[in-house]
Amino acid sequence: MMIASIVTRLLDDLRDVHPLIPRVDELRRALASNQLLTEPIRHGVEAMAWIVEERGLGGGREMDGLAWRLSLNELWEHHVEAVVRAEAALVGAEVRSGRLGQTTFPLVWGASALRSMTKLVPDIVVRRGTAITIVDAKYKAHFAEIDESGWRALADDVHEAHRADVHQALAYAALFDANEITTRLVYPLRIATWRALVTRNRDVARAQLLYGGRRLTLELRGLPFGSVEGAWES
Repeated sequence: MMIASIVTRLLDDLRDVHPLIPRVDELRRALASNQLLTEPIRHGVEAMAWIVEERGLGGGREMDGLAWRLSLNELWEHHVEAVVRAEAALVGAEVRSGRLGQTTFPLVWGASALRSMTKLVPDIVVRRGTAITIVDAKYKAHFAEIDESGWRALADDVHEAHRADVHQALAYAALFDANEITTRLVYPLRIATWRALVTRNRDVARAQLLYGGRRLTLELRGLPFGSVEGAWES
């Protein structure tokens, strides 16, 4: 909230300023000629140059770093992936990312058939030994709504959207040959809500399905949209 307030004040202060896109050479001269710029200001000017050059915020080509314009859905997926990678590193698990094209499963249609989707792409796949966890980040309020109101009290459109999420998660589980599979839907929570749910042991909901000798676990998880220690502990 503090950052949002600062940005709002800055936009208000600049409301009468005519926007102009600076030239890269002007930004380079500003960096070279003024040695008194603080480090945050220098980083900001460098980021402006990357944007003007249509490069990523990582400082390289567009695909080398984060794009300078992200939807909230994409930002949420990046956040969830970062949390998953941090936790996987602690246990030596392998992480594959749909964002990087590492989890793509093509759909092969018959020559005479109508075609719709051409591939299935789980957001994140974590492999540890013989166990597989499929993680799908959903920027929706379903987790908090179900906790606050209960399933039966939700509107029909929320029911349908959540069913679609669950069906998608189960479809992803069918792609992998493993005796133990967890397919996890991750929804955002406000930090205060997440802390309250953790206190009550309600930040994770699990359902078990045994079929054909395989054990499938469906998980719904709430995760705070921010860096909170212990946010991904099972």
